[in-house]
Amino acid sequence: MTAEIKAKKDKEEAIIKERERVERERIKELEATKKREENKKHKAKINNEIVDALKSVFYECEKGGEKEREKAIVKAIFLGKIPHVKINY
Repeated sequence: MTAEIKAKKDKEEAIIKERERVERERIKELEATKKREENKKHKAKINNEIVDALKSVFYECEKGGEKEREKAIVKAIFLGKIPHVKINY
């Protein structure tokens, strides 16, 4: 193999390796983007479940004053009626 042929072959291999590296990076970024989007949807779902449960407690004691609503919310959290929220004493 002449030096010229070897240099050409080495250059072609380097180009292939660079293309493969770029493709791996592209796939890695796509996976990271997908994971971020899934996490965003998951957080929104959790937050909405909490808000819905809090609204339910809030409306149950609508006629009470602010203090009564606050107590009802804390009690609901303590009793596990508000998903994804807990009190640690």
